[in-house]
Order: sequence, then structure tokens, then C-alpha cells
Amino acid sequence: MNIFELYDLADWYKSYLKRLRAAYADLQNATNNNANQPTKVPIEGPLSALVQFLNQMDMGQLSLQQLELLRHLKVLHLVGPEGARWIESVVRVEAYDPATTNQNLSDGIATINAAGEKLINYAAAIDQLDLHPEQVEESDGRITVRIGFRSDASIRNIKDWKTSADDWYQIVRGLALTSGQAPEDAKVVGAETGSIILVLSVTYGLSRLLATIAKHITSTAKEVLSLQIALEDLRQKKILTKTMEAEFERLQSEARAGAQKRVEEQIAAMVPAPQMTEKKAMH
Repeated sequence: MNIFELYDLADWYKSYLKRLRAAYADLQNATNNNANQPTKVPIEGPLSALVQFLNQMDMGQLSLQQLELLRHLKVLHLVGPEGARWIESVVRVEAYDPATTNQNLSDGIATINAAGEKLINYAAAIDQLDLHPEQVEESDGRITVRIGFRSDASIRNIKDWKTSADDWYQIVRGLALTSGQAPEDAKVVGAETGSIILVLSVTYGLSRLLATIAKHITSTAKEVLSLQIALEDLRQKKILTKTMEAEFERLQSEARAGAQKRVEEQIAAMVPAPQMTEKKAMH
């Protein structure tokens, strides 16, 4: 993660911190009462307000590295939609064990405060050192795309680097030509460590194509993974037959083929067909 991203994350967190802390505190006041007083108070109001606030946090503007730092600070599960799911799961047991719920909330608020203090100190140190983070200046109509290589796709040596570079050349070249652009329109504007992060500056049209493909790859991967988990579960229970296994293989193949078809259909809708362009040019 570069200095700019760290500074930007501190700014982002600080913009939410006061309201985040207050929303958690309102709910914790109710759970604290229910844990220690004979007269119980309803928690639906502060719970609903907190969940609504968490769901409205803009997690989409954070990079993978910024999210990873929030995870390192042990605060990622307390913010955004993930935080909303966590707090709802915690409060579900409130009627059965108010004391534990209250303690979980107290610990969560302490973690939120600790993360805020560290991030604010990071930003202050950058200011004191008079480091002025440089951000890539984007031209009109261009978008920065960050590509991370991790796990099986990670780059371990110069051979992996060359292979990945060749692969991404073919990917970007194909998408650029599909959207009527030259391959060199996609600019490499930076690279960082962290399983190698390639930073590209691309046009809006090319970024939409990349996002469309990534979206379907992710959803298909989840679908195939859930099928594989179900298959393994049946195998562990020793009730998996060859017919059932073949059916699971068929479903996985259909999921992959369906994803490819959906990607092709969406790209076709986004990019005018060559023959249509030619016909319009003749009129």
C-alpha cells in the first residue's frame, strides 16, 4: 500500500468514526441496561439505526489493500455491510445472554476506537514528515484499475512475471479491440508490492468490460464452490453415488458455460456489432 492509500484510508475512516461510535454506543447503552437492570428496554430502535448506518458506509471506494489493513486492525467485520451482519448475529442471542452480547459490543467499540486512533496517528505522522502523497492524475474519461495477483495467481519469480504480463497483454488487447480502442490506450501507471499490484489507467468503456467479466467470474466461482462443498459433504457422509457425482459435474459445467454466455451477451450489448457500425456509416 502506498502513502496516498494509507492517508486516504485514514480520511475515510475519520469521516465515519464519530457517527459509527455513536451508533454503536446507543445500542450498547440498551444492552448494558438489559444486562444489569431488572427492567428491560427495547433494542430494536438503536439496532435498526446502527444496521442502516453500517449498510450505507461506502466500502466500494476502498482498495483491496485498504480493506486488508482494516482486517489487520481487527475492525473490518465491524464496519460496512459485514458489520451489519455481525451486529445482527450478535444481537440475536441478546435475549438468551444479554451479558455476553453487551461485552461483545463493548469490545467492538474499543476496537473501533483503537483502529481510529492508529489511523489518525498514521495520517498525523505523514503530515509531520511533510510527505505529500502523489496520486495518479487521471485524464478525462479514464479510470484507474488495480489488478492483484494472489494465491495460485501470485508472481513468485521472473518467469511468473513474464507469463502474467503475456496473459494480461492478451486480455487487455482483446477487450480494447472489442471496444474499438488500440491496446496501447491502456496505460501502466504504477506497480506495487503485496503479491504484485499492477495499476492500469484505462478508458471508461474498457473498465466496464473488465468489471463485467470480473463480476461474472466471482459469482460463478461462488456457485461452483457451493456445489463442490455440497458434493464433498455427501462424500463424507458416504451417501454419494456415481450418478449424483455425475450430476454435480454437469451442474458445474453448466454454471461455467452459463457464465461465459452471460458475459458474451452483456459485452455484445455494451459494444456495437461491427456490421451495425458499418451500416450506419453508409447512411
